[in-house]
Amino acid sequence: MRHTGIVSQIAPCAAAPAAAQGAAQGAAPQGGWLARTIARIVPVVRRIIGVPDYDTYVRHMAVRHPSEAPLSERDFAEERMTAKYSKPGQRCC
Repeated sequence: MRHTGIVSQIAPCAAAPAAAQGAAQGAAPQGGWLARTIARIVPVVRRIIGVPDYDTYVRHMAVRHPSEAPLSERDFAEERMTAKYSKPGQRCC
């Protein structure tokens, strides 16, 4: 039996940063279990910290409100930040 060493066990994890970037952009998870796990965690963390997700918004508008034009990415970001910070008591600092 040939021993492959620790490098062969670590190499599949090299795809994790790419999977995290893909998850942040809404791409389908690929790769091993670590890449799939990161791809599932990244959108949750983004929602928790309040990062607006324009791609999700555009998909929602296409499915739920097809007759309405979605906001531009810049207008969407401005609207989300205004909504987030205009309410007293909504900030931690």
